Amino acid sequence: MKITPVDIEQQQFRIRFRGFDMAEVDAFLDLVAQEMDSLIRETVSLKEDVKRLREDIEAYRNKEKMINDTMVNCQKIAADLKTNAEKEAEFIISKAEVDTDRIIEEANQRLARIKEEILDAKKRKIQFETSLKSMVESHLKMLDLEMKEEDEE
Repeated sequence: MKITPVDIEQQQFRIRFRGFDMAEVDAFLDLVAQEMDSLIRETVSLKEDVKRLREDIEAYRNKEKMINDTMVNCQKIAADLKTNAEKEAEFIISKAEVDTDRIIEEANQRLARIKEEILDAKKRKIQFETSLKSMVESHLKMLDLEMKEEDEE
C-alpha cells in the first residue's frame, strides 16, 4: 500500500496509559510528512528530467543518424563525381586522340598535295625551259640563216 504525506499527517494513534507524548508524535509525523512530500516532489522532478533527457538523447540519436546518412550520401556523391570525372577525362582523351589522328591525316594529305604541286611545278619548269631552249635554238637557227643569207648577198 502506498503511503502519502497526507496519510502520515492524518494518522491517529490510540491513547493508552503511559503512551507516547502526543505533541512529540504529532511533531515527528509532521516532519516525516514534510520530508516525504519533499522526496515525492524531487522524485517527480527527477522523473521529468529523466523523461526530458531521454527525449534529448532520442533527438540526438536521430540527428546522429541523419548526419551519418548525410555523410554516406556525400560519400556516394563524391564517388559518383569521381567516376563521372574519370569517364569525362577518358572521353576527352579519346576525342583528343581522334582529333589528333584526323589532324595528322589532314596534314599528311596536305603534304602529299604540296609534294604533287612541287612535282607539277618542276615538270612545268622543265617543260618551260625545254620550250624556251627550243625557241631560243630555233631563233638562233633563224638568225644564223638570215646572217648567212646576208653574208651571201
